[in-house]
Amino acid sequence: MVDGRRRGNGRREYFKNVAEAETRADQLAVERENHGTASLNFPARDRVMTAECRELLRPWDRTIRDATEHYVGFLKAEAIKSQSPLIRDCVQQFLTSRERDVERGELAKRTLTETRHFTKHLMAAVGGLRIAEFDVDVVTTFLDSFPVSARTRLNIRLRLSKFFSFCRSKKWIATNPCADIQIKVRRGEVTILSVEDTEQLLRAAEASQFRNAMAPYVACCLFGGLRPHEAQQLKWEQINFETATIHVLAHTSKRRESRYVHIEPALMTWLRPYVQRSGNVAGTNFRYQWRSVVEAAGYGENRSWPQDVMRHTAASMLLALKRNRALVAEELGTSVNVLRRHYRQPILKADAALFWALRPTALV
Repeated sequence: MVDGRRRGNGRREYFKNVAEAETRADQLAVERENHGTASLNFPARDRVMTAECRELLRPWDRTIRDATEHYVGFLKAEAIKSQSPLIRDCVQQFLTSRERDVERGELAKRTLTETRHFTKHLMAAVGGLRIAEFDVDVVTTFLDSFPVSARTRLNIRLRLSKFFSFCRSKKWIATNPCADIQIKVRRGEVTILSVEDTEQLLRAAEASQFRNAMAPYVACCLFGGLRPHEAQQLKWEQINFETATIHVLAHTSKRRESRYVHIEPALMTWLRPYVQRSGNVAGTNFRYQWRSVVEAAGYGENRSWPQDVMRHTAASMLLALKRNRALVAEELGTSVNVLRRHYRQPILKADAALFWALRPTALV
């Protein structure tokens, strides 16, 4: 064993034989002699500086070595930052990766569109920064720049976190800065349409010049519980009137899982008059057509359209009809816990009966 400890530096080293140990001991002796010579040749200015630095560190109970190692670590970190890629370049690779996910059917086109919209804001705000500079403080400042609700800020944080996870997988950063940022969202009451509002929306769809697309679209959302983007991408070929089921395909589903939705008698009566052999149920030019129906139903500047209100209405009415939370969650393509937290709204039996009795004008 060779004891290389000296004033707290060095360590004990062990060898298989005496010859190796003696060789190592001679090396240490030479190193110590060289250190002594270097100390003697230490310039007077540096000796004064060393004494001053030692006094500055004394209140903190730290040595000059501690300070040097800390600063060297800082310099290494700065060097890594200066060599990390720009955020705009990271974003381009991230979008390319998302596009490939869409091609493989692992990501919905709608999600890719939302990602592109989000990354435009990101590049406009911090595109010139390097990814290693995007720390918790920068993330917080970026999130605070959006004058939106806590729920929307949470959604932005989630998208940003996915971007950072991608960057981490590329080893551009060591940690995801979003992991330390929490945004509290107050849970509000679930908003659903009353029976009167439901009928007004259905009649507006019936009376629309785009009734062939809008009436079955609204019916699928209200009586089948399909998410808006699921109903927009639904094709008539996915509706089986013999088995009374709608096949929601995995690539159109939020959870990337296919499922079958039972066609209740009310939904059947709303789909029959508009059935076609093929094509999208919601037709084409959806945004314009849907906006005209919503406005005709009484929603506009003075009365905003509640987000996800048709799905919330369907969930509440299906629970009132079936009294089976697990079954309803399965058909809606969600979990029982999410159904309990976000879709639960007590419904009077009389209102549920009126809701499920709504029929097209021709049958009333």
